[in-house]
Amino acid sequence: MEEDKIIVLQLPVTPSNSPLERGRNDFSSPARGGRRRVEWAQTPGVRRGGSKDYILFAGRITEEKGIYLVLEIARKLPAIQFKIAGDGPEIENVELRIKNEELRNVELLGFVEYERLQKLIFGARLVLAPSLWYDPSPLAVLEAMVAGKVVMA
Repeated sequence: MEEDKIIVLQLPVTPSNSPLERGRNDFSSPARGGRRRVEWAQTPGVRRGGSKDYILFAGRITEEKGIYLVLEIARKLPAIQFKIAGDGPEIENVELRIKNEELRNVELLGFVEYERLQKLIFGARLVLAPSLWYDPSPLAVLEAMVAGKVVMA
């Protein structure tokens, strides 16, 4: 690989270069002696910060992603609203458990489009990522950190 084609990013997702942020970000490449401008996605109405009164789980609805741990936490904290965004092989079992345990504080959203997911992340008080298996860098965690959210993993 030629040196002038390499750009090193210390942290690939930061508030200044996230697709969740508006605007542009410049990356310097001293090896090239110039600048490279990168345009990032813009989502109308999405801003960093603001918290509403819910906890968010966003991800594949599977046992190894910790979905049943989310439901257990919700059962123990009935005064707190939980939103679950995602789809997967355990969705029917999760729906049944929510119904059987009368978890009125859990809202199962199913699959959500990326723009809506961004708004959910930005609106959450915190984001849960209780993966039970080795997950080297889950995108949900990176996106939540960019949004300035507390991540409970």
